[in-house]
Amino acid sequence: MQTIPLNQNDKNLLVGSFRKVWTPSTKSGNPLLNTSASIGGNDPVLFGHRVGYLFSGSYSSGTDIKDGQVRALADRGDTSGSTVAMDRFVGTSTSQSVLWGGLTNLSTIVGESSRLSFNGMYNRSADNDARVEVGEFTSDATPVQITRMQYTQRGVYSGQLAGEHQVTAGQKFDWSATASGVRRYEPDRSAFVQVIEKNAAGQDVLRWQGGGSGGAVRTFSDLNENSHEYQAKYSIEFGAAGAPTTVRFGGLYRATGRDAQSLSYNISSIRLTDAQRELPLEQIFDGSLTQAGQALFDIGPLSQGGSYVARDRLSAGFLMAEVPLGDRLRLRRSVDCRDRCIRRRRICRRGDGRHGTQASRRETAPGAG
Repeated sequence: MQTIPLNQNDKNLLVGSFRKVWTPSTKSGNPLLNTSASIGGNDPVLFGHRVGYLFSGSYSSGTDIKDGQVRALADRGDTSGSTVAMDRFVGTSTSQSVLWGGLTNLSTIVGESSRLSFNGMYNRSADNDARVEVGEFTSDATPVQITRMQYTQRGVYSGQLAGEHQVTAGQKFDWSATASGVRRYEPDRSAFVQVIEKNAAGQDVLRWQGGGSGGAVRTFSDLNENSHEYQAKYSIEFGAAGAPTTVRFGGLYRATGRDAQSLSYNISSIRLTDAQRELPLEQIFDGSLTQAGQALFDIGPLSQGGSYVARDRLSAGFLMAEVPLGDRLRLRRSVDCRDRCIRRRRICRRGDGRHGTQASRRETAPGAG
């Protein structure tokens, strides 16, 4: 859309493709609900093999209402150190939220010298917000009503599988593999502005402000971040039992990726009549004004839309030795190295096209201590 020229029929098709929901509805709120459950133990659950376990889950939901909420910007006043309010709005906001999640912990002894464990967690939440506020823009003293709706989903997960192995009396091997991630998904956010004007009878009426870059906006965004980490460590002890010499070495590898996308579109029109502007936006954009041959609307991306991709790779290793010097002193020496590569690619969407930037950085850091 940013690089392909659109004719009026294309614009009409895009305007009519958005979800026909702009105005929040009114209904009774759900009561606050909270519940949770847990179970745990250490039982022979695998063919007589004992496993320690813990399972826990929770669920909560509720409705939050803020009436008479004030929002304003602060501007510098006439005297030093003073401030004055600008763009002051008073309104009501409502939020319906749901949160549920759970965790799992498992552990077991394998043979006589090994232990395996798993720790997992998952949370998911959703917020459905609506806000209606009345005020004026200080720059032109225009009384308006602003309506916003936003639905956001969030998810977090983490899982780790780990092992501890006593290879011999003086040798031990530990390892772990971890995966984690987060997501913030906003499938549809809407905002529109209505001007408070007088009709022929001198009554206040709401008319859609079709001009400018904020009359009717739809935004879609999605952010994903996932990470995988693997690490291992081996330790060896030898020499006298009371003062052993210890050698440890190990390594780590971690890969993290983030993908973010935000698309924001503005619908505008300066060709509607006052009677058409007084219609609810669900009727303005129901398709009756975007038929073939009609040229009432324009649509374009907003400058804040954009996306970026980031990748982070880290490899590290170490070698450490501890040598006893008598009964009270120990000499410790270590060598470590690290290699990290970060790549970022950003795509900005503006009205005149797509603008991308790329950046990469590599860090290599050997060390000793």
